[in-house]
Amino acid sequence: MSIGVILRFFIDLLNAILSAVKTLVKTKPQIATAPRGIELRTSGRSHGPITRLVSPSDIGERIKPFVFLDRGEVRYTGKPLFGIHPHSGIATLTVVLGGAMRYEDTTGKAGTVGAGGFEWMKAGGGVWHDGGALPGDPLRLFQLWIALRGADELGAAESHYLAPEKVQPEGPVRVVLGEYGRARSAGELVVFEQSSAAIELEARGDTSFVFGSAPKHPHPLVLGYYSVHTSAQALERGEAGIARIGEELRKQGRL
Repeated sequence: MSIGVILRFFIDLLNAILSAVKTLVKTKPQIATAPRGIELRTSGRSHGPITRLVSPSDIGERIKPFVFLDRGEVRYTGKPLFGIHPHSGIATLTVVLGGAMRYEDTTGKAGTVGAGGFEWMKAGGGVWHDGGALPGDPLRLFQLWIALRGADELGAAESHYLAPEKVQPEGPVRVVLGEYGRARSAGELVVFEQSSAAIELEARGDTSFVFGSAPKHPHPLVLGYYSVHTSAQALERGEAGIARIGEELRKQGRL
């Protein structure tokens, strides 16, 4: 075999190797990952116009800091839905999906929120609030309770009410609490397993998805009537704050 034939062989072999390497570099590796599994799903329990999907005494212990979730469709009757009532140790997030609601709380805030807006109230060491549907389309909403950390559970109460145009979007996502991308916030419950795998969703018809994701709440849930705290001592202080505000409401003829 001549030297020229041998060189031609090695040149062709080198070109084949380089071509294969270029193909590998251009090809995006496909990583096979299974979608995240479902640990639990529930349609909740209905009582009148309200369906309870999560309570602190059941699923809330599993998915804390999210400890309570209601959804509802409420028609205007002219009567209070729940009447003025207290909370401590938690924050509540009420998102209006349709219709409109009125609100009032003992931080001094009062007003209305329309479809697409929401109420964010940090109960802290104690607050009372009231609300209900307004005339017109039925009030469709969901309300979430979030267990506060030890540093916040007995702090001063505060509340914020955002009109629909104040809720920031990020692409097709409207951020009502926390952050996603560049946006920041001023039917059935599904709990996914904890992992880094993707969550796959398929909408069949007109569907809305509401996602909640947060670091795990590290404390036990110590429950009162309308309160969730991290310890019995904190619960006692929170309920004492509720009682003090309640006495003022009685003097005003509200209770």
